[in-house]
This record gives sequence, C-alpha cells and structure tokens, in this order.
Amino acid sequence: MILALSSTAQDQNNLALDAIVRDMDGGKLAGVKVKIIQDGALVNQMTTGKNGRFDVLLDFDHQFLIEMSKSGYVSKSIQVNTRNVPEDEQAWGYEYGGLAIDLFKQIPSVDYSVLDGPVAKFYYDPNLQNFDYDKLYTKQIKQEIEDLEEEYERKKKMVEELERQAEKDYLLAMKDAENAFNDGDYLLAKENYLAAASMKPDAKDPQTKLKQVESKIQEASGKEEQYMSLLANADQLFNQQKFSEAQVQYEQASTIKPSEQYPKDRIEESKQKAKELKAKQEAEALLSEKDRKYNEEISKADREFTAENFANAKTYYQNALGFKPDEQYPKEQIAQAELKIQELREKEIEAEEMAIINEKYDAQIARADAAFNSDNFENAANAYRAAAELKPEETYPKIQLDIIAAKQKELAAAELEAERLEKQNREYQQFIAEADRSFDKGEYAEAKTNYEQALAIKTDDYPSGRIDKIEKLLEEQRIKAEQNAQQAQIEEAYQAAIEKADVTAKELKYDEAISLYEEARSIKPAEEYPKQQIEQMNRLKQQDQSNKAYADIIARADAAFNQKDYSGAQALYTQASTAKPDDTYPSNRLKEITGILDEQKRAEEESAKLAQLNAEYNEAIKLGDAAFESQDFDNAERHYKQAQGVLSSEEYPGNQLKRIKEARQKLAEEQSRLAEEERLRTEYETQIAKADELFEQKAWSEAIRAYEQASKIDGDNAYPKAQIEKINSIIEEEQRAQELEKERLASEKEKQEKEAAYKKMIGIADGFFESEDYIKAKSAYNDAIAIKSDDDYSKSQIQIINERLAEIQSQAQLEEDNRQKYNDLITQGDRAVTEKRWNDARKAFTDALEIYPNEEVPTARLKEIDDLEEKEKQEELDAEIATLTQLADKFFMKKEFDSAQKNYESVLNLDPSNKHAQVRLEKIKEIIEASQEIVSKDEKRVDRVVKEEKFKEGNADVTIRTVTEGQKVDVYKRVVHSWGGKYFFLNEQPISELVWNRDSAE
Repeated sequence: MILALSSTAQDQNNLALDAIVRDMDGGKLAGVKVKIIQDGALVNQMTTGKNGRFDVLLDFDHQFLIEMSKSGYVSKSIQVNTRNVPEDEQAWGYEYGGLAIDLFKQIPSVDYSVLDGPVAKFYYDPNLQNFDYDKLYTKQIKQEIEDLEEEYERKKKMVEELERQAEKDYLLAMKDAENAFNDGDYLLAKENYLAAASMKPDAKDPQTKLKQVESKIQEASGKEEQYMSLLANADQLFNQQKFSEAQVQYEQASTIKPSEQYPKDRIEESKQKAKELKAKQEAEALLSEKDRKYNEEISKADREFTAENFANAKTYYQNALGFKPDEQYPKEQIAQAELKIQELREKEIEAEEMAIINEKYDAQIARADAAFNSDNFENAANAYRAAAELKPEETYPKIQLDIIAAKQKELAAAELEAERLEKQNREYQQFIAEADRSFDKGEYAEAKTNYEQALAIKTDDYPSGRIDKIEKLLEEQRIKAEQNAQQAQIEEAYQAAIEKADVTAKELKYDEAISLYEEARSIKPAEEYPKQQIEQMNRLKQQDQSNKAYADIIARADAAFNQKDYSGAQALYTQASTAKPDDTYPSNRLKEITGILDEQKRAEEESAKLAQLNAEYNEAIKLGDAAFESQDFDNAERHYKQAQGVLSSEEYPGNQLKRIKEARQKLAEEQSRLAEEERLRTEYETQIAKADELFEQKAWSEAIRAYEQASKIDGDNAYPKAQIEKINSIIEEEQRAQELEKERLASEKEKQEKEAAYKKMIGIADGFFESEDYIKAKSAYNDAIAIKSDDDYSKSQIQIINERLAEIQSQAQLEEDNRQKYNDLITQGDRAVTEKRWNDARKAFTDALEIYPNEEVPTARLKEIDDLEEKEKQEELDAEIATLTQLADKFFMKKEFDSAQKNYESVLNLDPSNKHAQVRLEKIKEIIEASQEIVSKDEKRVDRVVKEEKFKEGNADVTIRTVTEGQKVDVYKRVVHSWGGKYFFLNEQPISELVWNRDSAE
C-alpha cells in the first residue's frame, strides 16, 4: 500500500522525499534496507531506524528506483521521475512527504510476482506545477495488488491455523509421553517424546525428557527387554514404512538373539520393501512433480485469466503445455486469452483516443469559460467552436456560442449607441462653446441661436438658463434704447420750444413766450431755464396787468384746479404767473399740476403696458398648459419659458417647467424599464425554448443548466424550477432502475460465476483424483463444497479419498518420517541462516544431504551461506556508507558544505564509485563557485529600482511593477479577475506566480 500525504516547494534544487515502512498490521519496521538506484546505477543506500522512516534527496533530471527489503519480508519498490521540472522552478526545489509503504511477510506458495515491478510511480505534473503519483499506472496494478492482499490474508490464516494445530499436536504428544513415563512404559514415552521433538525441533523439554527416558531404558536389565524393545521399535518403524530404520533395529535384535528367525526374515523383508518403496517413490515423484508443475501453472493461469491479466495468463498456459503438450484445456484458454488481449488493446486504443479528445475538450472548455467570464467573447467563441468540433454531440459549447452571439450583438448595439451619443455630445459641446464665446462678446442674438441649437440636440438646464438670461439682457437693451430715443426726442422738443420761447420773449409776447417756456418746461421739468424765463415773463407781464385781472385769473384758476380741470387751471395759473411773475403762488400751483398730470400720464401708460403683458402672459400659459396636457413637453416648455420672459415674477411657469423635467425623467425611466422587461422576456423565452428542446432530447444535465439560467433571468417564474424538479425526479427514477438492473445483473452474474467456478473446481478436483493426487483432490472437492454446500458428489468423492489415504498412510509412514527428519534439518538450517549462525546452518544442511544426497536444496543452501556471509560483510560496509551519506546529506540540506564535503569524501574512501557522493561533491563545488560569483556580481551590481502601480481594468485588479536595473527595464504584470483567476506576465509574456514573487519583489 502506498499513501502520499503532501507535496510542497522547498529551498533546495532537488526533490526531498520522506517515507515510513510498516508491516501489514501497521507496525513500523526497523532495519529495512533502502536502496536508491539512479538511472539504473546504485547511488545510495540506508537502513530504517525504530520509527521505520527514511529521507532521501533526489536530484532533478533523473529517474530513480527506490527498493525496500528486509529478511523475512517481500521486497517492494517505487519509481520517482524527477525529469521535466522547469528550470525557473528547479532552484526552489520540492518536498514530497508522507509516503507509507507496507511490506508482506514471506509466506510459502503466495504469488508475489506483482511486486517484481514498482508498486507506485511518481512524476512532475506541469498542470499541477508539482509532483504527483501516476494514477493510470496505479489503476492498472490495483487489481493485482488487491488479489495479492486477498491471497496473502488467506494463506496467512492457513499458516496460523497450521501453527495452532501443530502446537496442539505437540502438547498432546508431550502429555501422552508424560503419562506413559509415569506409567513406566518408557518405550511408549520415548516414541511420544520423539514425535514432540520432531514437531518442535528447538524445544528443550522433549530433548531433556528423552535423556531421562533413555536413562530409564538403559537401567532396565536383561537382554529380553532389550530384544523386545528393539523388535517393538522395528515393527513400528516397519509399519510406518520406515524400512531402513526398521532394518537397523531388526539387525540389533538379531545380534542379541542370533538364533531367532523372525528378525532375520524381517531384515530381508525390510530390504525388499525399502527397494520397492524407493522405486515407487521415484516413479511417483517424477509423475507427481510433472503434475504438480502443470497444475501450478494452470492455477496461476486461471487466476490471471479471472483477473483479466490475459498476457500473464497466456504465458502460464504456455508453461503448462510444456509439461503436458497434449492437454486441450490450456490450448483453448490460450486462444481465448489472445482474443481477450486483442479486445482489451482495441478498448485501450479507443479509451486513449477518447481520453485525448476529452482532455483537449476540457482544456478548450476551461479556456473558453475563462475568456467568457473575462468578457473576452471573441477568444471564448473560438475556444467553444474548437470544443464543439472535438465533441459535436455536446450541447454546452453550442449554448455558450448562442449566448456569446447575443452578447456580441448587444455590445455592438451599445457601441453604436455610445458612438451616437458621443457624436451628439461633441456637436452639443461645439454649439455650447460657440454660444459661450458669442455671449462673452455680448453677441446675444448669435449666442441665443447656438444655445437653441444645443438644446435641440440635448435638453439641458445650462443652455436654457443662458437663453433666459440673454432674453432678459436683450429686453433691458431694448428698454434702454427706447429710453435713449425718447430722451433724444424730449431734448429735441425742448430745444425747439426754448428757441421759440426765446424769440417770442424777445418780441415781448409774454403770454406766448410763457406758453412756449411752459411747453419746454413740460418737456424737461427739471430744467431751471424755462422756469426762470417764465418768472421773468410773468414779472414783465405783471407790470402790464392790473391786480384785478391777476386776482380774477387766480380765482378762475383755483376753481378749475378744485374741479380737477388741471388743463384749464394750468392755463390760468400760467396766465397769472405771467401777469405777476414775482408771485410764487401760481408757479407753485403749476408745479403741483404738472406733477399731477405727469403721474396721470405715467399711470395710464403703466396700465396699458400691464394689460398688454398680462394678455401675452395668459396666452403663453394657455398654450403651455394645452401642450403639457397633451404631453407635448417641448412646446409646453417653450411656452412656459415665453411666459417667464413676459412676467418673470410669476412662479407658475417655473413650477410647470420642473413638472416637465420630472415627467420627462419618469417617461425615460418607464421606457427604459419597459425595454429591459422586453429584453429579459425575450432572453427568458429563448432560454426556456432551448431548455425545453434539451428536455425533449433527454439531455438532462444541459437542460438543468438551461432552466437554471432561465430561472436567474426570471426568478418569479415557477416553470423552470418545476422542470428542474421534474428532471431530478426522472434522473432519480433512472438511477433507481439502473441500480435495480445492476443488482439483478450482478446477482445473475454471481450465480453464473458460482456455477462456472463450481464446474471448474470439480474439473480440477476430478483431474487430481484421476492422477491420484488425493490431497489436492480433497482440497479441491472441499473448495467445491464451499461453493455449493449441497454438493453430494464432492462429499462422496472425499469419502473415497479418505479411505484411499488411510490405505496409503501406513505405506508412506517410513518415507514420511525420513522426509520429516530431512525437513526438520532444512528448517533448522533456514532458521540458523535467518539468525546468521552460519556454522549451525552448514551442519544442518550437511546432515540433510546425508539423508537425501541428490536433493538440490541443501547444496544450494550451502552455497547461499557462503554468499550471505560475503553479503553480510558488504552490508556492514553499506551500512557505514549509508550512515556517512545520511550525515553528509543532512549537512548538505543545512548548507553546512564543509562538513558535508568531508563526509562525502569519507564515503568515496569506502566506495570510490559512489555516484551520489560524487554528484554531491560536484554540487557543493558549484554552489561554492556560484556563491563567490554572486559576491562578485553583488559588488558590481547596479542599483535596482522597483515601481508599483495598481488600477482597475474592467472587473479585474491589475498590478504593474516596473523593475529598472541600470539600462535594463522589465515590466511585470499581475491580473486578478473578480471570478478568482490569476495571471502573471513579464514584458507581456506569461510567467508563473513563483517568478512574479521572486523577481519582481523590491
């Protein structure tokens, strides 16, 4: 089992990998030898401590095989590929930690062949920008690993059960021996102690008890007892088919009693039986070995075939044919395996092609979605079209293309509208600027024309206010001009009257002169000259008139004044004043009359003017109100402004103009609202139509997305939500139906597989039965019963086998004892090898060879002992090298390069060909030289200036860093989108975030 927990960057230019080695129960394993093989060459090795951990540093651009092995356990290996790491990221290094590797214990007959190759592969994934395990490879060997774990657990339970049974048999033999010893039956006690000793060769109790039994037997007196004991032992050995041992016992008995014929007959019989048994065993061994190997290969082949490892199955079937070339079954299975291999290859090719298409499709969709979310619709459309070409059946890119087309259409319309508004605004601003220039120059008529043209383009308060101001200024100019003209007329009339009056006065025409002077005075009342002349005329006239006449005139003048006949009174007062210029009374009266007449005249003029203004005002208000009621706001605004110009003091026109502005704003808002509702309605109906079409096509996922999009547009409409619920119900029903069908098929498949497995097992059992391999046949029949419990046929066959085995057992006992002794010696030798007791191991295997001189195992074991002794010496050297290497690596990681260099040199003294030490020494040399070069460069380094600028670009936050070093200028750019995407650039070329953080920082 391999478990990877974490993978992060570190500060070294290599991959730091750490792992823990455990047994299958999760216990940490110490003393596990770890070999690091780089590109096929051993470069380092180490041994795990009590915590089961090991740490290694793997340089980039190599392929490593890490092998883990321990005596009594099955070795495992992992493969790590450090190639293809980008150069700009190598300097930072990586860490890959938390690997947990479980080792299997050695159990006989378990097929560990899957562990011949790596159990996991690790490599640098550029998409993750990190190291990861090879998921495809893990998937390929997953079933083989699971089969191994299943077989291991099953065999482990069998071994544990055999060990428990052996312990029970041992205790039972010891108990029977003890009972016989206590009863004084020393020969029976000896047999049981010998049996117990054979079961547990390392146990001390049976050996101690045997010495006591032998002592007791030796104490027994008389040749008869010795004779009978020897015969008993010999007969027992003979019955156990241990004919050679029995012959020895019979010969000893015959020596004690040479006259007895029985031991002599049994000696000859033992010799004959031993000869027959040996011939039979050799024949059976030859046949049995052939059958065993054939059945072993068939079993492996069937297991591989069932696991769909057809190439391995084919190899095993071919191996089986090598033992039995005439067998039809392996030939048929080879043909089936070849068909399956071809089918799998075709499926793999198809899957690989589809995986490539899916990968390309997913990449295009990701690129398109990113561009779409960034409003980069042109790039998004290109990517969606590329995705649609890869998978024409997919509706998602087509839907997105429709959405993009709609959005591009909206954007084009918005751009046209923006251009129109911009052009309108430019024209508006041109008219305003020209009007302002004319206004500033006092050219109000031209300014008003430009302001009106600006208003025709865009309704705005500024030109309206300016026009109102111009109209007021023009009105003031008009009034002033009228006043100036009127003043000129008055001055002209006054001068004419004065000239006439002066002429008349010179002619002493007092009354006429006075009249003319009065006329001049009436034209310009403030002038003193006419007044003085009138007074002068009156004085002169008075000199000519009598007081009576003067009084009469005054009386008539007063009467006329009192009757408000101001004209008559004015004439009489004038006459009186002329008659008596020195009298101020008539002149004062004349002043009073003039004031009254002037006020009357002004009042009449004001009344007439006001009546005219009211008429104009009322007409403008009437037209404005009519236009306002019909919502003709332009004409209404024009008439209300006209009314304001007539009577600026009236509030009504201004209030109405405010109402017009509010009405226009409400109308614009209503039109905008209606337009937006129409757009959303159209978009909603389009999306619903697409969703309904997808619903009819049963494209449920795409339909749900479309209904969800429609629901976002119109959240109050229950239809899309109801459709989504309906689809979910349909999907759930389909899934339930699929699950029920899957369960039915699984049940049917299980029945078929069970029946096929039963028939296959019966075939295997019958084959073993026919070849008289009864133990395997019995096991196979039991396996068949485990498959089908009501299998009476297998039960009857087992009964037959038990009867035959009982018959064979007595004949095989002698060979079994000899074989047991041989096996015990092999076990003792193996244990001694495990415990590295080389001399004890040699003795055990030499003794085993004396029993079976032709056996290959003891000879091979003796040779292996020599190799192991040599290997032990090498391992001690390797351990010393590994310790020095670990210490050097730790100094290297801490950047204590002097200490690291000394330890690596020590490693090379022990192993001059050690690649790891050589590589590390070269690396240390490079680092030291690089440090010196950096110091040199730092001394020459020019000032480095970093300027940072941040701003918004659409929905993205943009950061610009300009890095200046001497004459060199680099521009680094970071773009963070609102949806979370981050992109980095150097001089407009894409870079990683690592480069941004490292090279653009101050």
